[in-house]
Amino acid sequence: MDQYFLDTVKNNFIKQIQELDEQEKFFLMEEKIGQAVGDEMDLISNGLESDFILKLHNRNKFLRKKLFYALKKIDDGSYGSCEECNQKIGMGRLLARPTATLCIQCKEGIVTGK
Repeated sequence: MDQYFLDTVKNNFIKQIQELDEQEKFFLMEEKIGQAVGDEMDLISNGLESDFILKLHNRNKFLRKKLFYALKKIDDGSYGSCEECNQKIGMGRLLARPTATLCIQCKEGIVTGK
């Protein structure tokens, strides 16, 4: 795997983390606004919004964790190696899912239970 590709992927991961951080700031601001008291319909609407924001927060937290893990793998030189069989993960898979930790064969084996 060439250095240009690794640098590009690393920069993309850093940019994604920064975007997630900005979203979290927005979520916090929305949560504060949503706490304003109103009539019964406002309270129901605010509750639904809070649930949605919580789901987005949890999704972002999970993605952020995967991005930091991938950055660690780039730094330690193990990015692009399957954690199951230690073979190289195909470039097509890494382009489609840059945070992939398993080659397609190992991932399919886990999904199908083989």
